Amino acid sequence: MNFALHKGWTIEGAIGSESKIDACYMSPHLQASYKIEKLCEYYDQQILVSETLYNLMSLKARNTLRKIDVISMKKEQKPCARAMAGIFKTFSPKLSPMHLHGVSGDSMSGKPDDCIGYVAEGGLTGQYSPDKFPLTPELEAKGLTKEQWAKICESLAEGKGMTGLDGGFSKAIAKANEDFLDNIGCIGAYAEYGKGQKCMVVLAKDAAGSRVTMP
Repeated sequence: MNFALHKGWTIEGAIGSESKIDACYMSPHLQASYKIEKLCEYYDQQILVSETLYNLMSLKARNTLRKIDVISMKKEQKPCARAMAGIFKTFSPKLSPMHLHGVSGDSMSGKPDDCIGYVAEGGLTGQYSPDKFPLTPELEAKGLTKEQWAKICESLAEGKGMTGLDGGFSKAIAKANEDFLDNIGCIGAYAEYGKGQKCMVVLAKDAAGSRVTMP
């Protein structure tokens, strides 16, 4: 079952005969909702929220959403819903808060101070490159090898793919935890920076605490 959440107006009217009357609702906002709901299957999301409703939400509510895409509406529907966000579900642990502040996310400078590993998109080319985001001394001291780190980076790049909409990136983080990071007392978590760019941060399990929420 899929849902589209939107805000707007609608006109209610009764249609039928003396023996049967049904309520009917008409509105360009309603048509926009129908169109967004049909896109749930295309984007593999159970819930899609219009930009109109998103802009009315509290910051706490917005932090549970992410921008999915910008869609084209008919002329009369354009003011209603031009963009949407899906209820954001990851298959891996997630950093809390999920969004990293600052403008250095595409480099090692974007690594949060309490994390001991970091790998990010790093621009349009060479995404999740172990050369640009090398194995840190802290992770190496815990027993992770450069070869294992390179495999993790490669898996993240493959998981993200071209669109990054199917959950493959967070599944790659979950696999990195299972194959490598759990064994050395660490945990990889999903995070974002900039305008929705994806990254993985690594924390020591004994220091993760409330910084990580489980899927």
